[in-house]
Formats: sequence, structure tokens, C-alpha cells
Amino acid sequence: MNIGVVIPAKNAEHTIERAIQSVLTQSVSPKEIVVVVDASTDGTANVANRFAEVKIIYTDYSNRAMARNAGVNALTTDWVAFLDSDDEWMPDKLKHQLHFTNSHTADLFFHDLEIRTEDRVITSWSRHCRGEHWHRQLECRNFVCLLDDLL
Repeated sequence: MNIGVVIPAKNAEHTIERAIQSVLTQSVSPKEIVVVVDASTDGTANVANRFAEVKIIYTDYSNRAMARNAGVNALTTDWVAFLDSDDEWMPDKLKHQLHFTNSHTADLFFHDLEIRTEDRVITSWSRHCRGEHWHRQLECRNFVCLLDDLL
């Protein structure tokens, strides 16, 4: 099974390098990485161009969802993982995700996230719902809304 990564980026000159580095340092490497430079007016493309492993697509949508779709259309992989240009992945994210997809049947998989500063975790979906399956908890309305937005 192979996986491609799509990173939509608009005016992300100061964060895109960290996002790309977090993909390149995965314990399981993706087959493809696509950065969609969407209506950027800063140096986002210049930073992304430093990485030979990254395919860059230029769009003028100024719309993150449309930029993601353009990235997906450029991939040749079985699976797609999305990463926002101001976020980063933990080093084993793809390894754990691929292990889970290989042992379960579904069309869509998602996972916990953490919101953190450099030195501490502020919150996470699973922590917010006391470690239970947050998508089953009605009291987690704010986080369910985030899932609705994702879908």
C-alpha cells in the first residue's frame, strides 16, 4: 500500500518548511508529497522548492478545499494523507496509520490531534473526551464540529 501527502499552502513561507520536514522524517516514507501553492503572495514556493522530494502545484483558488482536491488529483497513490502547512506530524504518524488501515476495512480513517506549544500539550480530541472514543461523545460538540468540517 502506498500513500501520498497533500499540503495546501497559502502564504505559508514561515511554516511550510517545518511541515515538509515532518513528512520527510517519517519512519515510513510516503511515495509522493505534493505542495499546492494556492494564491500565495509570499515566498512559500521558494521554500518548498528547496525539497527535491516535493512536487509543487500552483493554483489561484484561494480556497483550501479546492487546493486539496488539486493535490489529490496530482497523486498516483492508493491513499492520501492531508497536512496543513502550519502543522506537523509526529515521526511515526504514517507508520501507525498504515498499520491500522492494513488491519481494518474502511474508506476513511482519522486520528487524534494535539494542540501544543513548544513545551506542552494544550489539548487533544482524546484528552478532551477523557480518553473515550470522542466521536461517540455528544458532549464533545466542538470536536465533532471539527470532524464535520473535515468531512
